[in-house]
Amino acid sequence: MNGAVYYFIVVAINADGIGTPSNEAVATPASGNAQLDHMKITGATLSFDPKVLTYRISVGNGVNNVKVTPTAADGQATISVNGTAVTSESESGVIDLKVGSNLVEVEVEAQDGETVQTYSLTIIRAESTTANSDMPIAVTPDKAVTVIVPLGVSWDGTIKLPEAQSSASVSIPSGRVDAVIKVDSSDVGLLFDRAVRLLIPNQGGKSAGFVQGGVFKAITDTISADTQEAADREIAAGGDAVLSVGGDLVIWTKHFTQFAAYTKVIPDTESPGGNGGGGTPDDPHAIKAAAGGTIMLKGVRIWVPALPTGLARR
Repeated sequence: MNGAVYYFIVVAINADGIGTPSNEAVATPASGNAQLDHMKITGATLSFDPKVLTYRISVGNGVNNVKVTPTAADGQATISVNGTAVTSESESGVIDLKVGSNLVEVEVEAQDGETVQTYSLTIIRAESTTANSDMPIAVTPDKAVTVIVPLGVSWDGTIKLPEAQSSASVSIPSGRVDAVIKVDSSDVGLLFDRAVRLLIPNQGGKSAGFVQGGVFKAITDTISADTQEAADREIAAGGDAVLSVGGDLVIWTKHFTQFAAYTKVIPDTESPGGNGGGGTPDDPHAIKAAAGGTIMLKGVRIWVPALPTGLARR
């Protein structure tokens, strides 16, 4: 497709129907459009934008090869995938993937033979880890992993936490942050079709929540038992549940992000009082039996009725 201009001879038609060549030539410039209109990859989801040239895609360990289907914006452009010519709207040959990073380059050459644009795809194939009954799975933020649970293995879903963060890294309205953990990737969030158990030592009885997109969300759901079966069955897709086990805090989750254990702080507007007197100034958790009253304790409002007249002094 070399050469930027095509020339055509214009034939004039006489009244008697006999054509004679004219002396005019019409120049038609060749297209310089080297963009793709669309691109698909087998075994992966790609949010494609013709103006974006670089992509990073994660696939599971079970995806050991892919095929790319590029569609040119201009039907006269030529396309190659990793140096091999591919017809627009047709699949490329099989591209084998090793564990880790794999580079796939899709080159588009415009009709003018001069304009070239290259789309780069970095495909990350996850490592494979086999679970057993008594060993936690190590996860690092920069590396995808596929967990395989063989038949007969009763894995409890435990994943070793890769990063403990400062309590100051999370801000919670009306709460004091006690512990923060993060299991996530800056490129790809971790989602699970089965629940995963996170244990935060020595934080039993605390509240829990997570930060996603800069917004803190409290975890309010719980489950009937601290078991894989109950967590899988009772937690919705992408959801969480929290419970205390002994002196520890347990979060069952089907997604990973930044989690926090925290203690609720009672605002001044919810201090003891009302209903006949409330607590005493020197003990905010005390209520006089004669007066009754209301207190807030660990986020729970407790109301104590006043004793009937005549019984208060007995």
